[in-house]
Order: sequence, then structure tokens, then C-alpha cells
Amino acid sequence: MKKSALLLVGFVVFLLPLVGLSQKKIKVEQPQKKDSLSIVKVWGLATILPGSGQVINKQYYKIPVFYGGIAGLGYIGYKSNLLYHESYNKYRIASVELSKDFSIDGSFNTISKKALYRNNLVGIENDYTRFKQYRNVCYMAATAVYLLSIADAVVNYNDHQEHSPQKATILSAVFPGLGQVYNKKYWKVPILYGGFAALGYAISFQGKEYQRYKLAYNLVTDKNPETIDEFEGKRSADELKSARDYYRRNRDYAILGTVLLYALNIIDANVDATLYDYEVDDNLSLRVVPTILNENYLVAQKGSPFAPGLTMSLNF
Repeated sequence: MKKSALLLVGFVVFLLPLVGLSQKKIKVEQPQKKDSLSIVKVWGLATILPGSGQVINKQYYKIPVFYGGIAGLGYIGYKSNLLYHESYNKYRIASVELSKDFSIDGSFNTISKKALYRNNLVGIENDYTRFKQYRNVCYMAATAVYLLSIADAVVNYNDHQEHSPQKATILSAVFPGLGQVYNKKYWKVPILYGGFAALGYAISFQGKEYQRYKLAYNLVTDKNPETIDEFEGKRSADELKSARDYYRRNRDYAILGTVLLYALNIIDANVDATLYDYEVDDNLSLRVVPTILNENYLVAQKGSPFAPGLTMSLNF
């Protein structure tokens, strides 16, 4: 699974230059035309009909790239899904056969037959697990290409702004981290995805443990003496219920944290884009120097047109 995830990340990084995030923006003094589309409308059109944004930007050569990527990856994912279900059905049938008692015949005894079925079962399990991973990676990659087509339409649309907060906001909403790349705050991207990775792991781990204790609790409380949970009665129903609620609560907190991090990613991109052209001089200093005050100042000494004093200046 780690190899598949690395392939997905590499594929997305390979497509990023196509989006044009690294292009240098040229300041356009020309006022915006009244009949031009807003960046929000371009976003909406590109979301509903992939490729429409490339038509608006007159970058027609990108359309077959995006459609080819979405269609190709979607088809591979579809075929992998069929193979996954086929292998999974074989696994279920093999599991049932393994649980049966085999009569001794001339070539194999019961133990050898069970060993043979067990080996076949492991091979089938590896097959359906592999096809499941291929399916998930292909579907995620197809979704990534679709989102990149929207981002490409937005970032390359000429809204007559040198640096647009709207673009940064939309890019981060479409694909977390792209707004930070647009703002040239590259150092924030690994922090952002590190947070998503940690929260994603927490959701997965806490969710599995929740399902584990939920099943054990249901088996203990179903009033059927023939059903035995994985703890074989070593934990009471109250202990299982407490553990189940604990992992469910942690899973929900991790999901909430993911939503908040996604929202923070959008807000951060908008704020950075708004302050992108805000110039702050590094020479921020306070100077106090001696001076001579004339007689018009109230601090002038009586009978003298001049008085010593201090001048304070703040540079910013």
C-alpha cells in the first residue's frame, strides 16, 4: 500500500507543472471587461464540465490530457474492482471449504487437504488485497486529475489581477496545499500534508479499534451462548462498551480535526494572498537625537529664543 501511495503522489507531482502554478504572473494594467467571467463562474463551469475552463483559457491541448487521464485511470480502477470482487468471492468459497471436514481418501488425508486449502486461501487473499489497492489508487488518481483540471482552469484564467486572493482560496478549496503553492509559501505544504497524514492515520486506527470492540460487545450481549468474542469472555460487557465508546470518540475527534485543518488551509491561503503585495520595510527603527528648539516651543527657556531638546523619529 505504501508503494501505491508513493506512485499516486508521484503522479500528482508530475502533473503539477501542467497546472501552471510555477508560471510568473505578469501584471496587466488593462481594466477588466464588463462581459468577462468572474473567477467563481470559471470555477463552477470547470467543476460541472471538466475541460470547459481550458476552453475559456484557450488552452485546448490540455483537454485530451485531462480527459485521457480521468478515463484511463477510471477504466483501470473499474477492471481492478471486478477482479477484486471475483477474487473475494473465491476467498469466501475457499474459507467455507476449509471449515468443512474432509474424509480420508487414497491420496490425501484430512490434515494434508486442509493444509492445501489453507495455502490456496492465503494466495487468494493476497490477490484480492492487491486488486483492492489497485482499485483505490486508480480511483484516487482519477479524482486527483479531475481536481487538477479545475485548479488549472482557475490559476490560468486572466482576471486582471497580479495576485488574486480568490484564486488562492479556490485552489486551496479544490486541492489543499495548492493555494500555498500559488502564494509561494512552499514550506507550509509539508506541514499541511503531515497534519492530514497524522489525522488520517488516527481516523483509520481508531475506526478499526472501534469496529473491533463494537463487534465484541455485540457478541457478548446477543444472549447466544454459541457466539464467542475474540477476547473469549476475558472482558466484561461494560469494559467492551467503555472501550468501544472511547475509540469512537477519538475517531470523531480526528474527523473533526481533519475538517478544521482543511478550513484552516483555505483561510491561510486567503490571508497570505491578501497580504501578498503588502510591503513592509525591514528598516523599522526608533531614533532619538539631540536638537535645538526655537522660541515658538513651550519648552523654550524664559528670556532665550532657543532651548536644548530631543527629537524622536519612528521609521516604518
